[in-house]
Amino acid sequence: MLFLGISTYVINSTMSRPLLSKDLAALVRGVQMVAKEAAKLQEAECKRRWDNSSVRVLVQQQSKGLTECTSDIKTPQDIQVNLI
Repeated sequence: MLFLGISTYVINSTMSRPLLSKDLAALVRGVQMVAKEAAKLQEAECKRRWDNSSVRVLVQQQSKGLTECTSDIKTPQDIQVNLI
């Protein structure tokens, strides 16, 4: 009777290993899905805050001014062409 119990335990534990690995894989996939959705929500919240931010207007104005300012800068290739 004891032998039958041990062999049943061995069979059951052997058969449950694939189930355990499948359960673990499903759990990891679930956690990954939750993390992706949380990242999407965080991204949407950041975008909403940026769109409603008064700092955004200042940054855009400064970047536009910087672009205009740097467009006059000569590159080394331009200088070499002018020297020849």
